[in-house]
Amino acid sequence: MSTNHCSYCGAPISFDSNFCSNCGKELDDSTRIIPSQDPLHPQQSSAPQTPQGYYQPQPAPTQMPPSNSNRNTLLVVLSIIVGILLSVVGFLGIRYFTTEKEEPAKTDTVLTRTDTVYQTIVTQQPTQPVPPKTTLIDGGTYTYTGTIAEQRVSMVLTNERGYISGSYRYTKFTSDNRLALTGTLAGKRLSLYEINEEGEYTGELTTTVVGGKITGKFVNLSSGKSYNINLTQE
Repeated sequence: MSTNHCSYCGAPISFDSNFCSNCGKELDDSTRIIPSQDPLHPQQSSAPQTPQGYYQPQPAPTQMPPSNSNRNTLLVVLSIIVGILLSVVGFLGIRYFTTEKEEPAKTDTVLTRTDTVYQTIVTQQPTQPVPPKTTLIDGGTYTYTGTIAEQRVSMVLTNERGYISGSYRYTKFTSDNRLALTGTLAGKRLSLYEINEEGEYTGELTTTVVGGKITGKFVNLSSGKSYNINLTQE
């Protein structure tokens, strides 16, 4: 018959005992200790039994040596950065020493500045109105073209201190006619006389000179007829 042990005092008891014969404690299945299968070599716990109330010091945890992976990664990154910087510096240095430095021509610069100044001066100048043509200024000779008595004429006049001399030409009946002129200029009023080849006064011109135009009347002294005069300075 197999025996168990009391879980309270450890005394051997029978398998079907309800009370411990040594300590008198009530037993059940949970309070019985089943012995080892081999009665001659009872099973012992592999872990050493530590007496109650005794502190067993624990060994210090083994410290693992620091891993070198992070350090190696950092060294690789630094090596790559240094390599890139050296490559850039080398490239810039080679390009600097191999590129020819071209200096701008001083002559071209001076010409460009001169042109700029000239263009600025021309641009800033106000637009001057075209002055009107002057008429019969003292010492000058002037040419006028237009009509007298509806005949196309060409007149040349010279002013010498207010005394006017000259001539005019016209074509009539396919003949070319040339007559001399003499007279005076007082302000804008121009008075002329027509003289034929015999030196006779054949006509009188009473006109006004304004802005390069001569307008007025021509009177034929022999017939008394008058005609309009419209001449423009060339």
